[in-house]
Amino acid sequence: MDLDQIEERIKKLEEEIAKFEEQELRNIESIKNEIKQLDTHVSELNKKKNNKQLLNANKCFAHKLLQKKGNCNKKKKYVKEIKRDVLFQLNLVKEEKKKKNDILLHTHFNAQHLKEFTDQVKQHFLMLNVQREYSIKFLFEKIGKVKTKAVAYFNKFLIIQKEIHFLLQSINNNALTDLFVLAKNSLLFQKEVANMFQRFYHQVENSLTGL
Repeated sequence: MDLDQIEERIKKLEEEIAKFEEQELRNIESIKNEIKQLDTHVSELNKKKNNKQLLNANKCFAHKLLQKKGNCNKKKKYVKEIKRDVLFQLNLVKEEKKKKNDILLHTHFNAQHLKEFTDQVKQHFLMLNVQREYSIKFLFEKIGKVKTKAVAYFNKFLIIQKEIHFLLQSINNNALTDLFVLAKNSLLFQKEVANMFQRFYHQVENSLTGL
């Protein structure tokens, strides 16, 4: 694997990490929207329930008032029954008010519970973001160090190749032994460079697997 291929793999890794971050942000935004919709639905349901109870109480009061007017023959008895019904309706209103207060307290409790749950979700995602940023930073630092070493080894390899080429141009019969030793050392260095690139490739794969 040459240096261009290594740089191409690093570029692909950076693109995949950027896509992963965008997907995480979309997931967080989707969860926030779901929580807002749930809160809105709970508020609407409580509002509809309270309005329906008040409407039923008013209808019941009007129906009894008309019924008493039609059936009562004496004004005194009519007034007395109306007064009793009014007191009864007042008691109903008080009970409904009490129930409404209980519902409001329950709604407040649900809203508080929902807020606590939302805060926990936000805190969890914040921790995940911090951990992910730390892992990505550590990975890039590690890749940068290995890449720097690879470039340094590759530059040394080029320098040795130039020296060999220069020696081949100025070689004579008495330098054959020295040339053989130098060629052997160059072969060993080439193997070391190949091993180094192989280790770099495994380190990159292990780092991706750790994510």
